[in-house]
Amino acid sequence: MKLTEKILESIAGKWKAPPVIINTTSKPKEPNSMEFNLDYALNKQYLLKFKNGFPYDIMGKKILEIGCGQGGISTFLAVNGASYVIGTDINTFHLEVADQFKNKIQNELKIDLSDRLLFKVEDAYNMSFEESSFDIIIADNVFEHFMQPEKVLGECQRILKPGGLVIIPNFNSIYSKYGAHLKYGLKLPWVNLFFSEKTICRTLFNMAQKNPQLKKAYPGISPTTTKIKDLRAYQDLNSMTFKKFSEMAHANGFKIASFVISPPFKKFKFLFSSMYRVQYLKFGRLSDIFSIGVSCVLTKVNSK
Repeated sequence: MKLTEKILESIAGKWKAPPVIINTTSKPKEPNSMEFNLDYALNKQYLLKFKNGFPYDIMGKKILEIGCGQGGISTFLAVNGASYVIGTDINTFHLEVADQFKNKIQNELKIDLSDRLLFKVEDAYNMSFEESSFDIIIADNVFEHFMQPEKVLGECQRILKPGGLVIIPNFNSIYSKYGAHLKYGLKLPWVNLFFSEKTICRTLFNMAQKNPQLKKAYPGISPTTTKIKDLRAYQDLNSMTFKKFSEMAHANGFKIASFVISPPFKKFKFLFSSMYRVQYLKFGRLSDIFSIGVSCVLTKVNSK
């Protein structure tokens, strides 16, 4: 084991990270279990929107959610005034969860969502919808996971109505505080700024020899893995930065209506806010680094 791997593993052992399997009073809830994912849809998606609100006009709107996951957000929108919501994903298990969650909400609220809410498999790079089909497209926590994000923006531009919105509640720069997306085992801020990808992958491999549960979180762990993206089940982590995203948005006929960066430390929010207001710095590397992520809204202003 190399010295850098020993150092990183030692630091990781002292840093708080969530367990891969959550122990409860009844039975463990694994991230790939139906129980875990239904709980996620309820508490991390559906109820979180009730708590924090959704500050956009959705009444009577036709909405597409790309990367809907377990379906909690799409269900929230359908319950609260959208005329029709389609939630898409490539993860068929998550879509199964979404359908079960939809049924759960229908039963509890005694409503029928069959004509207002649909979940389906869809390729975000080549969507099956007709031009100008939607008023709003939502893509939460997914843009850093598209390996061809410019193609997704092109498809969004095509299927949005003129003046339509792309709402992105959050996405990370690869340089953001937790941009490496290593929640389990190596939840260290800015770990990919201080250690090479090869060192990170090797360290996780070493840690997995002692804690095999890490393989559930990172199926790509192996002695030959050298890229963080290859640790993931779908190899879906790009090198997105705020500047790259801005350039892609403009190139695909969008105006950036809102671009709100979340600071890494709330205590010093006022200092970071001053930096974010300077246009040159807003889309510079420092803003990427000194951020948790960004909330963004794009407006379709013209066709490509």
